[in-house]
Amino acid sequence: MDGIIVVDKPSDWTSHDVVAKVKRSLKARKVGHLGTLDPAATGVLPLVVNGATKYARFLDVGGKGYEAILKLGETTDTQDGEGSVVERADVGDIDGADIKEVLKTFVGKIEQVPPMYSSVKQGGVPLYKLARKGVTVERPAKEVEIYSIELKSIELPYVDFSVECSRGTYIRTLSADVGQSLGCGAHLHRLRRTRSGSFTEEEAVDPTSGKEELEAALIPLEAALGRSTTLMSGVDLDDTTASRVKCGPLWVKLVCTFKVGEVVRLMHNSVVLGFAEFVGRDEATEKSQFNVVKVLFGGVVRSSSLKPDKVSGA
Repeated sequence: MDGIIVVDKPSDWTSHDVVAKVKRSLKARKVGHLGTLDPAATGVLPLVVNGATKYARFLDVGGKGYEAILKLGETTDTQDGEGSVVERADVGDIDGADIKEVLKTFVGKIEQVPPMYSSVKQGGVPLYKLARKGVTVERPAKEVEIYSIELKSIELPYVDFSVECSRGTYIRTLSADVGQSLGCGAHLHRLRRTRSGSFTEEEAVDPTSGKEELEAALIPLEAALGRSTTLMSGVDLDDTTASRVKCGPLWVKLVCTFKVGEVVRLMHNSVVLGFAEFVGRDEATEKSQFNVVKVLFGGVVRSSSLKPDKVSGA
């Protein structure tokens, strides 16, 4: 039983709680998750089961979708309602037009500073562990992308909106930054994830479901990998190179804009042969090197230098 189960994480459950519950119910050897959700958040949490845990990197691709409510006029130390209020401000002069204009400014590629209460590591230590000790450290900003923001409703001090964004985007930080731009501060009041890559809330099941219902919701590994291929860049191989996919590392002559470590799909005659990770480019030969890490057709990889990723889980 190798595959993915999309669960609807309840509020006040940690992602690890969900993993542990489903693992016990299925009596599975291994279960992991594709990207955590904060305990207070609800919604889509894809779980990889047994052999699928080895291929998390190919499954945790694509953007995220969220339904969120922020509260204006209150800034908290955690950027959400779980923390302590550190500043309050009046929101009486803010209207819908102001909020719409500010939300628009966040669409596109933006810089975000990860919150202290996050699992991002600095010096090998998760930031949240430092935050719990009262320690605040400088964090480098990272680029994320907001594909769209839709304002749903306004009932001051609450603003209801939906977001489509890239992986790694913190909606808590987005909410706090919106409040700062409006001059009154804000924090994330409520969050629900509606989509994680190709996995949606329509296929999500209750993690407290019984074994039979969980098994019925299992998406086979090959089917899940097939979804991911549409979200990755592709490299077209000629006949000779395609015949060598199962043998491991490949050198391909092409115009390359990939980042080191980026995973791509290997294509031949519109068929996805497998996945590979971009290693680098030799400018002298104009060839790019890829390490093959998963073959879908043609047998197993025999000479890749890479090992499958580990995932968080129990």
